[in-house]
Amino acid sequence: MLEEVVVTVDELEAIRLADFEGFYQAEAAEKMQVSRQTFGRILESAHKKIAGALVEGKSMVFDGGVFMKSEDIGEEEKDRCVCSSCGYEAEHRPGVPCRAMTCSECGASMVRKGGCGAGRRRDAQ
Repeated sequence: MLEEVVVTVDELEAIRLADFEGFYQAEAAEKMQVSRQTFGRILESAHKKIAGALVEGKSMVFDGGVFMKSEDIGEEEKDRCVCSSCGYEAEHRPGVPCRAMTCSECGASMVRKGGCGAGRRRDAQ
């Protein structure tokens, strides 16, 4: 059985935007609703994980977030943060990235409801 490397939803989205779609970091950061510096950190983490998996022969697992198409989200739901582990929801605080919050139910990190970008599957409800 292969050892696994977990690539988060945000890391996969950063790879998609920067490497697959070819956006500059500033544009991709705007699409993900994060600062350019935060986008750079997410992308660097993704690159290290993926390179490590390829070089060391590990399998990659894409997890750690909520997947859904942005058109499936109503306007009232876009101002919500959701736990990447248990699905608990909290009101988004303007100026505070959801990923900087921890779930009051289980302590896992939170993500913006609906995530970033399109073409995602729905995992947690």
